[in-house]
Amino acid sequence: MTSREFCFPGLSPTGNATDLRNCAFCHVNSTEQNDLATMTSLNQVTDPQGLINPVRAISSACSGCHVDVPAASHFLANTTTLGESCNVCHGTGGAFTVDSVHAEY
Repeated sequence: MTSREFCFPGLSPTGNATDLRNCAFCHVNSTEQNDLATMTSLNQVTDPQGLINPVRAISSACSGCHVDVPAASHFLANTTTLGESCNVCHGTGGAFTVDSVHAEY
């Protein structure tokens, strides 16, 4: 068992999310629904198992489950010295909002 499996029961042995519709596997009190636009001044995160270190706050929230190289490349492509542009597509009103992509049961 890896530390990722122990900490996040919703992950498979390879570190991928097993059920993206069950947010409560890893989130409590609807924390997955935080407004991305307000998350601009959070500290960067160091993930010893991650492909990017340190990683910006919003990318870190996503990279816990989206652990492959294409996802990491997506995080990097949408991050500059000005910040992350995740909110454009994944924030409220975006084409790929968190709650629409990770629709719950």
